[in-house]
Amino acid sequence: MPPLEKLLLRTIKAGMGFHSPFQLNFAVTYKCPLRCRNCFIWKRPGKGELSLDEIKKFAAGLKNIYWLRLTGGEPFLRPDFAGIAGAFCEALPGLYLVSAPTSGFDPERIEADTKKILSFMRSRFVVTVSLDGVEEVHDMLRGSAGSRSNAIDTYGRLKKLEAGHPNFKTLFGYTIQPENIFQFKKTLDEVKEIFPEISVNDFHVNLAQKSGVYYNNMEIDLPDEFFKNAGKELRAILEMRTLTTSPYSFIENIYLKLGTRYARTLECPIPCNVYNISAFVDPYGDVYPCTAFDRPLGNLRDYNFDLAEILSSARAKDAAKEIKERKCPQCWTPCEAHQMIVSQFLTCLIRTAFS
Repeated sequence: MPPLEKLLLRTIKAGMGFHSPFQLNFAVTYKCPLRCRNCFIWKRPGKGELSLDEIKKFAAGLKNIYWLRLTGGEPFLRPDFAGIAGAFCEALPGLYLVSAPTSGFDPERIEADTKKILSFMRSRFVVTVSLDGVEEVHDMLRGSAGSRSNAIDTYGRLKKLEAGHPNFKTLFGYTIQPENIFQFKKTLDEVKEIFPEISVNDFHVNLAQKSGVYYNNMEIDLPDEFFKNAGKELRAILEMRTLTTSPYSFIENIYLKLGTRYARTLECPIPCNVYNISAFVDPYGDVYPCTAFDRPLGNLRDYNFDLAEILSSARAKDAAKEIKERKCPQCWTPCEAHQMIVSQFLTCLIRTAFS
């Protein structure tokens, strides 16, 4: 069965309530060269991360994973990042989609690593380059002068790679935060001066979130007024977007639409079934239900790198019960929302067709 069909089958099974994980979020490192105002991943210890050999063992034991996010920190900061991507591609020949974010901190290095990955990558590969405003705003939010210039340079380099690699796509990643509220249009217009062909559909947009598990930023202030305004900006962005046949665009549109509901209620706008769909693994091998819920399920090193055993444990089942009862942090982050959208949309189609 082709990878896409296998992914769709697992997606539908998960949406219908079966424990059928098909997606993995793996933070390969928490190291980061930037000092972002609303994310403190960089404060986490850098020691004890899984080695490349351990990651190979982890990847070799995976089954039925067709959607992989290799995140950070700054994933391209690991000198063996291409080797990590290669380990998963070798162990999981049925991978359909692999993605990675980057701050664009070192354009030449990121371009070189991406070329290495594309030399063996047969699945779809997406890299998002963070861009959170015009120059002074972005550099302020990222805590580093010149970070916007590097992001622009990185995007331009990666965009050129798309022509020779139809399985590759690069996007800008824009996070709506209190300090850049209502500045998306200004950011887009400024970027258009550099890349005239760019459109709002070339931006992946998300909302700032708190997470003690992932972002390490529980102390930041995200008042209700921010989310009220963020909802308005999401609606404005939706009006600017154009409908296309791209699955990326389809998922993004639904994410933004449901994001306006989240901004009003501060509750997950659809029933969360992430426990049937995916898992989050941090750089040290600790496994969590997702990037928001601080319920450690076990460490890969203690389970001989068997993720399936951890996800079928009593601890995991208890966490799943809490999530189902909405006793978890109510979030709307793409790290979990995108796969939930796909799962529940397809399940709805199937149920409608047979009703």
